Amino acid sequence: MSQSVRPLRSRGALRIAVLAVAAAVTASLVPASASIAAVPDVVPAVIPALVTNPAPVYPTYHHSQDRTGFTAGVPVPTKLKRSWSRALDGQVYAQPLVVGTLVIVATERNSVYAYSLRPGAPLVWHATLGSADPAGSLPCGNVSPYVGITGTPVYDQASGLVFVVTETTGAVHTLYALSAVTGHVRWKRNVDIAGRSRNAEQQRGALAVANGRVYVPFGGRYGDCGNYAGYVVSVPTSGSGPSAFFSSVTSSGREGGIWTAPGLSVASDGTLYASVGNGAATGGAWDGSDSVVRLSAGLRRLAYFVPAGWAAENAGDVDLGSSGPMLLPGNRVLASGKGGDVYLLTTASARAMRTPLAHWKGCAAYGGDAYDPVRKAAFLPCENGLRRIDVGTKSLRSVWRISDTGSPVLASGLVWYVSGGTLTAVSETNGKLWGHLSLGASTSRFVTPVVLPGKVIVGTNSGFTVISTN
Repeated sequence: MSQSVRPLRSRGALRIAVLAVAAAVTASLVPASASIAAVPDVVPAVIPALVTNPAPVYPTYHHSQDRTGFTAGVPVPTKLKRSWSRALDGQVYAQPLVVGTLVIVATERNSVYAYSLRPGAPLVWHATLGSADPAGSLPCGNVSPYVGITGTPVYDQASGLVFVVTETTGAVHTLYALSAVTGHVRWKRNVDIAGRSRNAEQQRGALAVANGRVYVPFGGRYGDCGNYAGYVVSVPTSGSGPSAFFSSVTSSGREGGIWTAPGLSVASDGTLYASVGNGAATGGAWDGSDSVVRLSAGLRRLAYFVPAGWAAENAGDVDLGSSGPMLLPGNRVLASGKGGDVYLLTTASARAMRTPLAHWKGCAAYGGDAYDPVRKAAFLPCENGLRRIDVGTKSLRSVWRISDTGSPVLASGLVWYVSGGTLTAVSETNGKLWGHLSLGASTSRFVTPVVLPGKVIVGTNSGFTVISTN
């Protein structure tokens, strides 16, 4: 397996960068055979990030780990124009990250690239992390021709590390910790679970960082083939110490994937939320599938919501697993899925979470949602069109729907999304088209843009494109 990094900097600049990171991070290579052990449900004190570590401009999927996709302080755009693009070695399914002045992009060929966003946009470093799995060698799936890095990586400013999971030949899944400054591998660990059919497991949900740990969700491949079961693995950000493990399904022991692009959501108290897909059980006792679950820092299930018709939803493959839970102010969660049901939940207590505050029918959602805390409005990527739903204390009300759809993000009073290789912005107020632009390349189904002051960044099937907005 090849693992190499090509930093493209002057020798002096590189030495300064390496010394800065070395002062912040103590790193070692950890054996791939990491143990799975119980981890205390204790949230460590927050360690202030050292000034040597780059700023987390856009450090995770949809900007923040509540997965609301809302970015404040972005000036109103005046134009949409392709500024520059870069061809990479594979498809980009993961949302790009922005760390300091770098845009960091991962591909399905297990490459991670860091380009400068400064004039000239030079390549700063390129890490190659092993041979991607040929899609033809897998029992099913819809990522092709190679499966490599699919889940969106995450940046942790406290350690200065970017965490990313690769799939390499033989369906081996490895968590890497890379220096955000140089791309060097600080440590790596295998995150497959013994006894599972790893060729049926896929890591496509976004990674999360909290409680001094990295959290990695797993689900099955498109087609639900093989003996897979949804799970979450967590590893200390230092790379040292035991892993923790949560399995979504119990009695049936199969399916229940945690696969949606947003991955896990993280609350301010360090607890995590996951949407779980359909399971093998279609009657009898609930098996842990088709649900929204709240997990402790140590991955113990604290609370859950299960639709009353979970068994029938499992039988029809119309579960809650297709769109991640989005965390809203007031200890609330918005969840939707394949069956068209949208639920507003409370996390006030484990008992209260089992009964929805509100329920609205009419949106089969796939991908990431977005939420504007000022307008108190959610925007959902429904199959029948992107939709605005206003969220009251205990109510959900549909306001508008357009015919096009895609996983949205919010900035400047606009809803931004990508569909069919086109970037589109519509008004949050009424869904009226503000502007659209061809990216000059095709895109994957769950692609979602990064919107920053003056620019939008989008991953494509051939690399990524930067659009100027001012």
